[in-house]
Amino acid sequence: MISTLIGQGSQRAAVTEVDEKAAGAPTTIRLSPEARTFFAAHAEAFGQMSMSSFIAMTLEGVMRETQASDRDQPHLQMKRQIELTRDRILHVFRVHGYEPQEIAEFLNDFGVSVSTLHDEKAFLDLLTDPLIDRVRRHFHVPAGWLGDGPAYGYPPPVRNWYKGTEGAIARLVALAKAGRRPKVLIVRNRRAKFANAFEQGDKAATEPVGIVIAKEHRLHHRTHTLYETWEFQRWNYDKCRHYLKALIEWIERQRNSPSYHDRIYIQGISLEPALLEKLERGQLLPTEVLAMDRQDGSTIWYPEDLMDPERSDEAAEISFVREHYCKEDVFQKYLDALINPDHEPAHRHDERDL
Repeated sequence: MISTLIGQGSQRAAVTEVDEKAAGAPTTIRLSPEARTFFAAHAEAFGQMSMSSFIAMTLEGVMRETQASDRDQPHLQMKRQIELTRDRILHVFRVHGYEPQEIAEFLNDFGVSVSTLHDEKAFLDLLTDPLIDRVRRHFHVPAGWLGDGPAYGYPPPVRNWYKGTEGAIARLVALAKAGRRPKVLIVRNRRAKFANAFEQGDKAATEPVGIVIAKEHRLHHRTHTLYETWEFQRWNYDKCRHYLKALIEWIERQRNSPSYHDRIYIQGISLEPALLEKLERGQLLPTEVLAMDRQDGSTIWYPEDLMDPERSDEAAEISFVREHYCKEDVFQKYLDALINPDHEPAHRHDERDL
């Protein structure tokens, strides 16, 4: 049985105890004076029932409401979907450092203002597919995640560098020519054993490696860093290593070649295994993962060393990569594109995706 002990005086709180035999352990609920008054009044209104019975009935109702299927309440399902879209849109802006005024300016074409952001209903009325699509393209998140996708674990939109070195280079060149100052982050496990993966292949533990592109977006005289998550592969597989090393080789040549634009830089980031997994699975946005990593103490490594015969632990395959994966005509085409601001290489990109 649930028994209720009402303290004397207006400042005493009501305490609800659950019988130990019925629930396994005693539990108390302390109520504020306002809550105690509320429950007492409603218990009386329900026909002189005890306050403990009313509290039990209330908790039972909360439980059943929570457990109720959305299929039985389509209006609640729709409401949650709309509110989830709103919350996720505002979330991606906030974690990337956008102030309300900047959000309003960015979405001004859709009728969004600072007062709109303050008015929940007014902002909900403006959640159209074109608005969602613009946010999706800007932050490189799936449209489904901004809609009614799962709360965690969305598949990030990825670009191929494995078997797609030219496309990856073309993307970096397009970003550089658009003034986005791209930086290539090669991410791996903080306790990665690349030597084992290199020597033993799939007989060794899988060592995932991926790419995150950091790029700049200027708004209101402020600069925000946005991110693209590129695909993950495993260092154990020789072709994965070869294609990535070819991309590293081009980036290093670009750093030492004439260019009309800002340089494209590269950096290695070692993440804690749990963070790396959340990044790969899309359970956290790249900006969230990197912020957590900085708090934890980032570990930097140097991908360019992989293509340096004097520094690389995998020097045995450098000449093979240069001969078979570094296409000189392709490499030169994109180096030339950086010299001439008017020259456009064959690969074109939708400017909305830059």
